[in-house]
Amino acid sequence: MVRVVAFRPFSRISKVGRGKIDSGADITVIPIDWAERLALLPSSVVKVRSYYGREEEVETYFIRMEFSGFQFPLIEVLVSNRKDVLIGRDVLNRLRAELDGKKLELKLTDP
Repeated sequence: MVRVVAFRPFSRISKVGRGKIDSGADITVIPIDWAERLALLPSSVVKVRSYYGREEEVETYFIRMEFSGFQFPLIEVLVSNRKDVLIGRDVLNRLRAELDGKKLELKLTDP
């Protein structure tokens, strides 16, 4: 788990919480209550397939996000009824990830 700070774009309004690195997720997902707190406006609609294979259309939102010393000025995210942020490959692909399975460690660096 990492500490995540999400901001409403071009604003200082923020929400702080925990995030999980999820290399299986195509796109980053934030909790619904974060979107409400940040007063985010829908940006577009995309088709997604859930972990269970169910396909649906959902709205996307833009946020500014920070975690582990990294800053992402504008990323498109989904919202879901969950407690923590899922940091997906849309963000992870901008970083270098080194996994040490024996030590149960994940090291992220900016290439």
